[in-house]
Amino acid sequence: MQARHPQILRPETTFLLVIDVQPSLMAAVAGGEIVAANCGQVMEAARILGVPTVVTVQNRDKLGEPVAQVAERIPAGATALNKMTFSCMGDEAIHQTIRALGRRQALICGLETHVCVCQTALDLLASGAQVHVAADAVSSRLEANRLAALDRMRSAGVVISTVEMAIYEMLERAGTDPFRQILRLVR
Repeated sequence: MQARHPQILRPETTFLLVIDVQPSLMAAVAGGEIVAANCGQVMEAARILGVPTVVTVQNRDKLGEPVAQVAERIPAGATALNKMTFSCMGDEAIHQTIRALGRRQALICGLETHVCVCQTALDLLASGAQVHVAADAVSSRLEANRLAALDRMRSAGVVISTVEMAIYEMLERAGTDPFRQILRLVR
């Protein structure tokens, strides 16, 4: 097979990072229900494809646990990792969890685009990771902040795509059992 473009997500080199998809934040952002559904969809695809998933929450005591679409898909034996920093990479436990995965491609979804998502994406880039953000699985209270963050991340070298783009890149081919399982997700 011909070599693939280096920015195409591969299930064996990718990890999924789901940032702060919590009820109090979801209630304040634009399109919260769609973002929650898209986060759940990409988490389920990651499970099917064997892509490790890391879930975070911001200030658990004040903002709570992840929404149901995310909480029910947290991998068995794992928990949402609490943080007080905006960048996930600023929290030592989360940083070490991500580092221990040994994956070079990060796929990010969650909240808020212009704060925690953007700062995390930029810090992951600085650590040498290739970073992808699913634009249809991130949001902010104001659409202007979301758009500015996507533009800033893109200009810094983050690959901006969508949930379906990421899923199909990691899936790579039709006619397989994972394809049939994922096809039910995206239809």
